[in-house]
Amino acid sequence: MTQAPDSARSAPPPRLLGLDGWRGLGALGIVMGHIVISTVNASAISAAFTAVQPLHACLTMFFVLSGFLIYLPFASALVSGRRLPRTGRFLANRALRVFPAYLVIFLVVNFVFASSNTTNVQVAAVAEQSPLGTISDPGTLAANLLLVQSLSPDWISTGILPAWSLTSELGFYLAVPVLAALGVFIALRVRAPRVVAVFVPGVILLALGLAANITLVASSVGLDADALAARTWGRTWEAVLLHSTIGCADGFGIGALAAAVLAMLQSGKLRLPSPTVVRASWVMVALLAAIALTFHVNDLVWAFTLTTAVGSAIAMLLLAIAPAVGDPSRNVLVRLFEWRPARFLGLISLSLYLWHYPVLYWVHQHGLRIHDYPSLLSVGSLVVALSLVLSTATYFLVEAPTSRVLRRRRPSAGPELIAVGAATAHPARPQTDGPVVPVVVPQARLIGRMTAAFRRGTAA
Repeated sequence: MTQAPDSARSAPPPRLLGLDGWRGLGALGIVMGHIVISTVNASAISAAFTAVQPLHACLTMFFVLSGFLIYLPFASALVSGRRLPRTGRFLANRALRVFPAYLVIFLVVNFVFASSNTTNVQVAAVAEQSPLGTISDPGTLAANLLLVQSLSPDWISTGILPAWSLTSELGFYLAVPVLAALGVFIALRVRAPRVVAVFVPGVILLALGLAANITLVASSVGLDADALAARTWGRTWEAVLLHSTIGCADGFGIGALAAAVLAMLQSGKLRLPSPTVVRASWVMVALLAAIALTFHVNDLVWAFTLTTAVGSAIAMLLLAIAPAVGDPSRNVLVRLFEWRPARFLGLISLSLYLWHYPVLYWVHQHGLRIHDYPSLLSVGSLVVALSLVLSTATYFLVEAPTSRVLRRRRPSAGPELIAVGAATAHPARPQTDGPVVPVVVPQARLIGRMTAAFRRGTAA
């Protein structure tokens, strides 16, 4: 077992090119999509309504990005044979990264704006009632404060509606240390090469996600639009599964597999591709995007999501290795995602993701609705502007101070995330990742035993 020198352990990891901007533009895409589909007359803005439908892919890309960045430190440790990141510190850091911002935004939305979903949004739609207001029910309020609202049919689709994805991320953060330790355990048990362990978490997550989604799709064949909406957003266990970590596990898994490949490239266990192969890979990403759009047009939503996830993972790898295989300034996507406004959107993306839907609701409550193109322009601009102002304020008043705490709490041991071609990467702030909540891993003892077994094996 090797130990990093103190100077290396205290230095922040190099920033992987483009991923901050990727996150920022993805968040903006989600905002634009939600604004357009909130129209009261889709036929009046049919072209815009049709054009934003593929923006649903942005949420899939967020799951892949989270799987990629969150699993990368564990993948680096598994490949190099060093100790896994400490579970307690890992979870505490994830909590400090996002939970304070979520709490502030939820409390303001609920008690100041009165724009929370007080009841299930689908149930309210069927009853032709507004679900908006202040949550006063103790159970619903507690579930939203703890980010577990989408784990029960009683509370699903309440609070800040897009926050269901944070709950699915919660389960992913719980699963990562367990799956990483399981990968070590399996590799040692079957006497497989150590690098086998790095792919185990991604394979397991991908298999779980595929199984869950195939089951949900197969059981939904023949349902009309109303029945499908009630099943996927109403008070049903199918809705809980669809919005759970298992339902989103294929995206997390594909991102984790991309992280495993990057960790092997970083360690030298895989050779860097040639510039020709990289260019061909970008063509593959474009082809996958075209295929995904074809699936979407034909209402094959699950295939669209899976294809989008694969393409996103390949693109993230290409961005990560860009400095090592050529001049990144000549890469069009690198330049786009490194554009300062895009990177700033990446900084405030968590707050933007949480703020925009309540702002949209609040605007609607004041009689401003979208019913034609002029109102789309005026209302959309207002929602974007208010969301950006509130997100910037939350970032500088809440997220930035907690980020400074995170830097002071940086682990004193563990793998350094040395990017491929780090000498040409920008040694700036590392990427921040998806949302987190403070949770306790009940399998901590199991993780400790598996990690101890791994250490004994690598020492031998």
